Amino acid sequence: MTYRENYDQPDEQFKVEADGTYIVEANIYTMKVAVSLVEGLYILGGATDTGWSLDDMAAFAKDGSKYTISCNLKAGEEFRFPLQKKSGVWWPCLMIAEDGESLVIGYDDSDKVAYKLTESGNYTVTVDLDTMKCNFSR
Repeated sequence: MTYRENYDQPDEQFKVEADGTYIVEANIYTMKVAVSLVEGLYILGGATDTGWSLDDMAAFAKDGSKYTISCNLKAGEEFRFPLQKKSGVWWPCLMIAEDGESLVIGYDDSDKVAYKLTESGNYTVTVDLDTMKCNFSR
């Protein structure tokens, strides 16, 4: 991104090459923009029955901007929500912030919060991309 002091300065235009759902993250402190196409939503991690296998991730069902999955999750183990299912591709993914319901987009482990459940069990997980919130019900 470039800071423009007035309307006379030119600006860069974004172009969308394919229809779809995108997550756009703009950081005004670093002046960086990240655009990620949501190809689907999956669950991955030690908390899941399939662990960290990129090839065995379970897919969420989509209804508009909401994604839902029912699955068994283990307490004390990390998990994430990848936006694509490609062998060997971990990022981008959604990660749960410290409040337990807000979502942040991650591209690596360095600056993101890894969320862990305190109780194991069968959960219905709902992710709403419009609000960037996640809900867990047992």
